Amino acid sequence: MINEEVIQCGHKEAGDEIVKYLNELKKEYQLDYSNFISHPGNLFIKPLNRGSDEEQIREYFNNHCKYKSLKEINIFDSSNSEDEFAILKFSNHLDVDYLLDHLNCSINPFHTNSSIYLNRYLSKKERKLNDQQQNQPLPPLSSDYKYNSIILEDLDDFFPNSLTLNTFNEFINKFEIFNPIESIYIPIQSINDQGLISPPKFAFISFINHYKMDENILKILYFLTNLNFEEFMHFEPDQIYSIEEDLNLSEEEPVHPEGLKIAISQHKHNHYLYQIISKNQLFLYNINNQVSIGYLNVPIHKSIIAKFSKSSNLQETNVYVNNFAIIFQNNDDLWNKFWIQFGSNIKSAKIIKLNHNYSKTDDQIRKIGFVFYSSFKMALRAILLTNNKTLINPSNNQIINIQTSFAIQKTTNNRPKFQKNLSLPVYQDSNYFFHSNFNNDPAMIPRHSHTGVPDETFVAAPPHPPPPPPHLAYYNPLLMFNYSFVPDDFYYYPFQYENL
Repeated sequence: MINEEVIQCGHKEAGDEIVKYLNELKKEYQLDYSNFISHPGNLFIKPLNRGSDEEQIREYFNNHCKYKSLKEINIFDSSNSEDEFAILKFSNHLDVDYLLDHLNCSINPFHTNSSIYLNRYLSKKERKLNDQQQNQPLPPLSSDYKYNSIILEDLDDFFPNSLTLNTFNEFINKFEIFNPIESIYIPIQSINDQGLISPPKFAFISFINHYKMDENILKILYFLTNLNFEEFMHFEPDQIYSIEEDLNLSEEEPVHPEGLKIAISQHKHNHYLYQIISKNQLFLYNINNQVSIGYLNVPIHKSIIAKFSKSSNLQETNVYVNNFAIIFQNNDDLWNKFWIQFGSNIKSAKIIKLNHNYSKTDDQIRKIGFVFYSSFKMALRAILLTNNKTLINPSNNQIINIQTSFAIQKTTNNRPKFQKNLSLPVYQDSNYFFHSNFNNDPAMIPRHSHTGVPDETFVAAPPHPPPPPPHLAYYNPLLMFNYSFVPDDFYYYPFQYENL
């Protein structure tokens, strides 16, 4: 009897790593794309000379892809030319990723006069959804998104094997170099009798609103991301330099596997807030500028969810620019030449042109542009050096205030509609585990004065909406606060969420 195991991943990157690992082990596996709107292993190629040999196409693309997973080739006549095009179907989507990143498209062995064009093939259903999105007005201004909290990920790879509260205090204080901290949420697995704490997997940090808070948070990402533990703990204010020194860099710093991973808190990080690592869940929080240890209970958890949940995702390499593009008079080449000083690898730089689908005026449209960089740090540098800068428009001598930020990711239009009469399931507080000193009063939060040893001082918990229905190790955010919750990437990677 063959033992089969189904593996589900929380996001695409994790799934990709598992597939690569299984290939290294030479394990047999099968990828299920049945719930995808478009098969991610489908590749569109054009042009082809009429009568192109299918076996030559198969041999060429199998030789240039990594996992040799090409299964089907379908060749079609083009309706508006004498050429043909083809749709290739790979059983492993990583082959499509690899070809799009590495194939030299200037060489086309299947056409005499043209380079080859590659792209993912989208189904009619997905193309229809994309058309519907294009007919919508421009998305909300990205500048409306407040960078008031960050998430630290993969901390178990970053930290040493055991830590003390003093170490955590020193660690958190490094962020205070840039902006005062409001609160932290760091779930931990255990603390032993010697007060040594096991490394956490992730952490949320929110910051006090400051007139330069957005800029300060972006500087945290710029200067602290990718530092290893020793470099981070030795970081001092005098190491903050003028970012203009990094203009026109020929190469970006390579990513270190054990470096600190920092991101602006977004919708895609909400799932961390629903992870309960153990029955008696411990977590680190800050009080009076000191890190303390507490037990997680219902009112605390509700407060954490309300504090750190986000409703939008950011396109972290795509810079949204307002009030600046009009100077370039719709010239994308000039637009590209300006932005390349912040990052040498620009995938796309476009000024939004007037479109009949938009209700905005010509002048409003011509003020907006986007710059799509190949790396997060390039986009980050561009924002830090241009946002809220002023200049004079030479055509009319008016002052222009440039606004730059990360573009907000569009959401899909066919999400489940909110149902007013939706009946919420009854859930019991017994699924949360309280310390015996809590006196079974979920409205009281214990305050801890010593490592791992709670005293009997209590503070009242602030009122919050009802918590989402809990499950064992991972509870379902589907009915979070009576709101139909669908992750932004559900329609692209639905297999991750089939248990929602």
